[in-house]
Amino acid sequence: MIPGVAADFSQDNGWTYLVKAVLIIVFLLTSVLVAIWFERKVVARMQVRPGPNWHGPFGLLQSLADAMKLLLKEDITVRAADKFVYLLAPMISVFCSLLVFAVIPFGPEVRIPFTDYVTPAQLTDFPVAVLYILACAALGVYGIVLGGWSSGSTYPLLGSVRSTAQVISYELAMGLSLVSVFIMAGSMSTSQIVDSQTPLWWFLPLLPAFVIYVISMIGETNRLPFDLPEAEGELVSGYMTEYSSMKFAWFFLAEYINMINVSAIATTLFFGGWRARGRSRRSTTACSTRAGGRSSGSSRRCGPSCSCSCGCAARCCACATTSSCRSAGRCSSRPRSAGSCSCRWCRVCASSARSTRASWSASAPASRCSSSPPCGSGRRRSRTRAAVRQAARRRAARPPPRRGPRASRSTRSRAGSPSRRCPASRSPRPRAAAPSCPTTTPARPERPARAGARPTTRRSTVPEERQPGGRYEPLRPQANGLREALAPVAGFGVTFSSMFRPTVTEQYPREKVPTKPRYHGRHQLNRYADGLEKCIGCELCAWACPADAIYVEGADNADLPDGGHMSPGERYGRVYQINYLRCIFCGLCIEACPTRALTMTNEYELAGPTREGMIWEKQDLLAPLREGMLAAPHPMVPGTTDTEYYRGEVDGPVAEQVAWVREHRPDDATLPPEPAAPPPEVRRVERPAGRGHAPRAAR
Repeated sequence: MIPGVAADFSQDNGWTYLVKAVLIIVFLLTSVLVAIWFERKVVARMQVRPGPNWHGPFGLLQSLADAMKLLLKEDITVRAADKFVYLLAPMISVFCSLLVFAVIPFGPEVRIPFTDYVTPAQLTDFPVAVLYILACAALGVYGIVLGGWSSGSTYPLLGSVRSTAQVISYELAMGLSLVSVFIMAGSMSTSQIVDSQTPLWWFLPLLPAFVIYVISMIGETNRLPFDLPEAEGELVSGYMTEYSSMKFAWFFLAEYINMINVSAIATTLFFGGWRARGRSRRSTTACSTRAGGRSSGSSRRCGPSCSCSCGCAARCCACATTSSCRSAGRCSSRPRSAGSCSCRWCRVCASSARSTRASWSASAPASRCSSSPPCGSGRRRSRTRAAVRQAARRRAARPPPRRGPRASRSTRSRAGSPSRRCPASRSPRPRAAAPSCPTTTPARPERPARAGARPTTRRSTVPEERQPGGRYEPLRPQANGLREALAPVAGFGVTFSSMFRPTVTEQYPREKVPTKPRYHGRHQLNRYADGLEKCIGCELCAWACPADAIYVEGADNADLPDGGHMSPGERYGRVYQINYLRCIFCGLCIEACPTRALTMTNEYELAGPTREGMIWEKQDLLAPLREGMLAAPHPMVPGTTDTEYYRGEVDGPVAEQVAWVREHRPDDATLPPEPAAPPPEVRRVERPAGRGHAPRAAR
């Protein structure tokens, strides 16, 4: 048995450690899938949406579907990235997050089914287990820092630097908040800390330390309102901007495992871990080993999972309610105040533990007092404190420095002050007594007015309440301390009340609601009534696009053979491409088109399996040929110009255009069928009956 550790791992071997490690990994992966679904469901209800409800019952398989999508998604690697570090960074984050649960106790000693082998429900433990947890959390930041640095881009680098600043800011406060637990428990072993909470959870006597730890753990997991490394409103996705497919999934997995880790640490250190409140260690162990106490032991083993779930639920509500804070406040004032509060609380806990141990030693026999400190040590500490207080009183009694107007150098020299070149002639200047009232700078004398000049009155542009003599009154009333402290509670109330309202959302794709007439969807290149294209290749739409999603190349109709035209006038659009990966559907392109050649339809289903498929070519954007139109190229209507086309005076193809297309493209599918030739008329001539025209039968 390891000294300083309550759990007994003497019977464990390599196979036991392997089975425990596999079970922990399976538990974490399953918990991540459930945590993602739960967070989406809770946030959706707060935003009056149903949330995941498509894959599986109640949408439980939505997280698994997203994982399969990331697994099969196209993988992209940045050319400017450092390939080795670029691939190593997400693995560092996941590996460090998985290491934390190695020292988290899940329950008492358990018996492996169908064997007599008894082992603790914990992978391992050692006397400095909590320091090991803090070390793993600190090393996990290297994945974020290296991932942002190796991407070779600006936004990921800024996200990684912000992550470093945030970890330095909140790691100290979180570590100091746990020191009070070490002091009260007398150990840094997780199993020993759980055993020390048998009569009472440390959450109750160490409430300030728990509050500081909760604030720090949200900052450590990079969640709102401490989403400094990601900051999607400022840095796109922060350090994950240049990652895709499974590399992005590794960072995503590490973030949610860290959420479960900090909840498990809070459960172990502050909420008694797997132990039930009010039971002694002996009775709990007996109940867990007896055959009749198996149900109570299993219920206690479910305690850590329930506490972790409650912690994750509270953090989801906080992320959905609070907004992101300023970077300067997050890295300067808030962590500094949390660190100072942690230091003060550690002093209180240390003095409380010292007094408790002193009372124990006083009530103990004399033989146990041999290890107590000498009697003079307390007297020395009291003398040191008195000296510190006396020095503080002396500093407070010093007079403040003079703040009067300084005399110029010439005035001092004329007054007989010693020269700078003669340091020996200087005499110590006597210190003036402190004035009884604060001195002010004398007012500047006014210039004498010129003879015959008009008296001018200078009007101040500063409002009266902001002038030096007036009082500043803000436009909006400032919240006092209590009101500012209760503002997040009011936010929680608003979001909690929204969870029970009826959901308002689009049930797509089961219920496809028709869009509005002016909805901006897929683009379309229009045609004239005779089939010629309206686009003239002017490139104004490409210049107007703010996302640079349109590419146009124009050409001359004179280059086409046999006098054909693709569009009226001199030019036509030879190449027309729209990249729907960039398009923001703002509609500026259709406003810039001079011929109304480009419009936007109501079609909004534009997803595709590849990135190349999202770049639509000219043949994909052209409007379909209606009945009676002829496919270009073909000549314009004889006797018309492009002006008549723009005015809409062309109603359709004429016979000359049909004849030209039939001559040059006889197999064109848009040609109208040729009219069938009428059959020749057979006229029957009836001769009058007479002598010479008698019927043959009559002859």
